[in-house]
Amino acid sequence: MSQWVHESYGEEPDQFFERYQSPESQGPIIIAIHGGFWKPEHDREHMRALAAALGEKGFQIILAEYRRIPGDPDAAINDIHRIMSTLFPASFILLGYSAGGHLALMTAPFRFQVEAIIALAPVTDLERTEREGLGEGAVEKWLGQPAADRGDLNPITDSSLEIPIRILHGVDDERVPIEHSRDYVTAMQAVDIDAQLQELPGLGHFELMDPSGIVLSKILELFEN
Repeated sequence: MSQWVHESYGEEPDQFFERYQSPESQGPIIIAIHGGFWKPEHDREHMRALAAALGEKGFQIILAEYRRIPGDPDAAINDIHRIMSTLFPASFILLGYSAGGHLALMTAPFRFQVEAIIALAPVTDLERTEREGLGEGAVEKWLGQPAADRGDLNPITDSSLEIPIRILHGVDDERVPIEHSRDYVTAMQAVDIDAQLQELPGLGHFELMDPSGIVLSKILELFEN
């Protein structure tokens, strides 16, 4: 049975993570990054069930909490970096959901041993997300400025990643439409980045957090490959 412990990595209230693991845990550390369109009211709790389920399967899971400060996006980016610094020299897989998928894509720093990114219905294009009004204007609220002014935080324009990117996305997703992931993968493959998308028919956005459904088995398949 997996157990979890609470560990701080900074002095601010949101600078902590929960570690889920069983006595048999092995392999790279999986850093799970929750979504919620970077809003302060949405924290790690919606990802706990999935983290616990993966811990039960023998993985060591770090469920990250991070600062979600409107107008200060760099706080979130820096917090994910700091978690990896705290756990270094371990190797990592980043597992991000929705806005957490965006953070996973943007915080795979080269100085750390990140083996792969698994993104669940990720936000991959800040300008498009802003333009389409997704998340009730979440992008501009989080950035504190138009997305075009923070191109450095837009995954679809970043061609620097040299690690595998695996995306799971529900075909019926209305919060982050699957076309975003389709276009992101096409853009990454055009510059020879190893990005792949698995489309999940009949699933929307929130089902990607349900460990009792097909998503858990799909994640486990990715870990085996």
